[in-house]
Amino acid sequence: MTLEALLSREIYILLLIFARTGTAFMFIPGYGESFVAARIRLLLALVFSWALMPLLSHGAPDLPDAPFILFQALFFEISIGAFLGLAGRMFITALVTAGQMISQMIGLSNIFVMPNVSMQLGSVVGAFLMLSGLVFIFASGLHLLSIDALARSYIGLPMGRIPDMDWISQNFVAVVAHSFRLAVELASPFLVLGFIYYLGLGLVNKAMQQLPVFFVSIPAAIAGGLFILILSVSAMLTLFRDSYADWLMRLTVL
Repeated sequence: MTLEALLSREIYILLLIFARTGTAFMFIPGYGESFVAARIRLLLALVFSWALMPLLSHGAPDLPDAPFILFQALFFEISIGAFLGLAGRMFITALVTAGQMISQMIGLSNIFVMPNVSMQLGSVVGAFLMLSGLVFIFASGLHLLSIDALARSYIGLPMGRIPDMDWISQNFVAVVAHSFRLAVELASPFLVLGFIYYLGLGLVNKAMQQLPVFFVSIPAAIAGGLFILILSVSAMLTLFRDSYADWLMRLTVL
């Protein structure tokens, strides 16, 4: 093999690795946040790709002769990277969804904030849980586990081969369903207590129609909801961490 052919093959391998890791780093929790500059994310992905290159070059495919095969391989790697990044992003979405449900139950649904991690208006409780979840990811070492899972994804989804798109779609749908189930589990104490609280208010309003229930109930709901949030936020973040870590561990044994 000539030097030119060897360099072309190495550049091709690096391009394939970067296509997967670069796409994943755009979405993966902790690294794919909006407050992390795109240049920083791309630089991290490039360094990570460079580190993986010696480990993957042995079984990597050769440089194709036809441009169509090259673009096809890049498309498959980008699709795998998008699956890995967006599937992890769904766990952050679970925190946001849980925060929105909690805000509805404790009377804070009309307060919107725009956190730095997302450029969309959201509930104040959702922003708090999302920021706390990101801090929890780095504090518990899940940011390293996510990188390890991304590296081990090449075992079950080899580079340069046609991935099982049916398997990817089924697993992504399963992750989306699990994220909504996780959101309900996180907000379940507030849903149950809120239902009991507002049911009691309805009965009180029936018995004492002259009582201004709205002005009495909202301050009590906010104070009680924030008190319960203080007591339960640690357990909520622990459940989020365990769910995300369990998915990453299962991802490493594809």
